[in-house]
Amino acid sequence: MLIARAPVRISFGGGGTDLEAYYSRFGGMVVSAAIDRYAYTMLSPGNHNSLEIHSADYSTFYRQPIYEDLLWDGDLALPKAIIHHFGLKVGLNAIPFG
Repeated sequence: MLIARAPVRISFGGGGTDLEAYYSRFGGMVVSAAIDRYAYTMLSPGNHNSLEIHSADYSTFYRQPIYEDLLWDGDLALPKAIIHHFGLKVGLNAIPFG
């Protein structure tokens, strides 16, 4: 099992212009600060035939067979994008919370 923790960032201005897809075309400037609150994700081996994402924040559960492409929609688009980015193809349980 792997538990990751990242500080929450509050953007006071320019939020989103620090994403490479945006600033490489238009430039960008952000004024933000990290606060003493954190976002957590727990990853654990799961059913080898599916990926599962549980979200305490949205009271949502998502399960998909590993041979199907992820649909990047709804409240769980960010965890799905992360799973896709790292090319995870084996059974996995992802639980974002915090």
